[in-house]
Amino acid sequence: MTIDIDLKSENLSGLESQPTAERQPLNWLKQWYPVSPLNYLDNSCPTPPITLLGKNLVIWQHQGQWIAMDDVCPHKLTRLSLGKIQTDGTLVCRQHGWCFDQKGQCVKNPMLADPTEQAVAYCNVRSHVTTYPTQVEQGLLWIWPDHNAQAFTDCQQKQPATLPEPGSKWHKADWHMIEVPIGYTVSIENSFDPVHAQFLHEGISGFSPANAIPMQGFKLVDELSAEDGFVLSHKGYNTFNREMEATRTFRPPLCQHHPVQLANGWCPNLSTLFCPDSTRILSIYYEVRDGLRFSGSSF
Repeated sequence: MTIDIDLKSENLSGLESQPTAERQPLNWLKQWYPVSPLNYLDNSCPTPPITLLGKNLVIWQHQGQWIAMDDVCPHKLTRLSLGKIQTDGTLVCRQHGWCFDQKGQCVKNPMLADPTEQAVAYCNVRSHVTTYPTQVEQGLLWIWPDHNAQAFTDCQQKQPATLPEPGSKWHKADWHMIEVPIGYTVSIENSFDPVHAQFLHEGISGFSPANAIPMQGFKLVDELSAEDGFVLSHKGYNTFNREMEATRTFRPPLCQHHPVQLANGWCPNLSTLFCPDSTRILSIYYEVRDGLRFSGSSF
């Protein structure tokens, strides 16, 4: 079943009840999403705006804690990502100097001198910016994009769709992030279609239509689940990996893990996370070589 997801902000309510293959609701807002590897972020300044499920967000760091909030100043709707992080740890708006703390509350307005006026203005919710829960796992910054009053409590009941930790024999690479000019649904669907590589990626890492063979054993393992996703298994699809045994595991709403066992004992693994809207794709690659040399790509 293919689900077309409209990620415009005015349609966010529809995301809360998109049906899965089991016709069970999946609340898209009550999920953890990886928005960036940590080594892609600069803790000395706010990030350029990041779009997640129709929300434009600014990310910045306050006393070692990553903060995610709406990228808009409530005063004149200026992008807060154009501002600066002050020495006191607050984020200042570039247009009129309003300063916001890690909770999104305005704590300074340079044009207010009277303490009473300051207290009234800073307590007014109209001067606040919505913030979202964040956490760091496996070298990634994750954001919980729900903004209801219980969001910081709800997010503690669910763990991010992290990857299996590699064992001591694995050689692990760093995260790599790209933004692609296609939609989230197409990106995920494409990751479960390995035979495209021989044609779409011709000339890259040895891929070529001349090496394509009919893929065997492509099947669903066990059942689909709204919470746990599904697992597919398949064999090789080119002349280099004909005897390959592989699985592709999807954990909603974003994680795809692809371990491979080749006939020569080499065990490459490619794991990919899909962040809706941008579309940002984060991938990590690790392998067991057992003393074997390998050049090029055959999976």
